[in-house]
Amino acid sequence: MVGALRGRDPQMLLSALRADEFDVVICCTAPSPRGLAANDLGSAAKQMGCEQVVVCETIEAACDKALSIAREEDAVLVAGSLYVVGSARTYLRRKL
Repeated sequence: MVGALRGRDPQMLLSALRADEFDVVICCTAPSPRGLAANDLGSAAKQMGCEQVVVCETIEAACDKALSIAREEDAVLVAGSLYVVGSARTYLRRKL
């Protein structure tokens, strides 16, 4: 699960994460006025070769999607903007 702020290079972020090696990349919009649109991040993920890309507009929807597709033995990585990581952490603590 990844989200970023505008002004960041989405290709560089996804490349640093080696996102093309993930089973699924869930892109979300960072909860900030400067949040990069989830669709733009999803397009960048597809361009770099990520095979399964899911676009969610909110952190909550992205977390719910990640939990719905992750198996017990899977890991879910939340990365990108601290706005995304912090919001996901807060949401998941309440939910789990």
